[in-house]
Amino acid sequence: CSGYETQLDKANALRRATLERQTAEDDIQDPWIE
Repeated sequence: CSGYETQLDKANALRRATLERQTAEDDIQDPWIE
């Protein structure tokens, strides 16, 4: 088990969380934009 894999998993998790948050915000804002 290397530290690189841990950092990579952490980066992937952070990126995935960010994408999910952006998607959630878009879903919430879409009805109000129209």
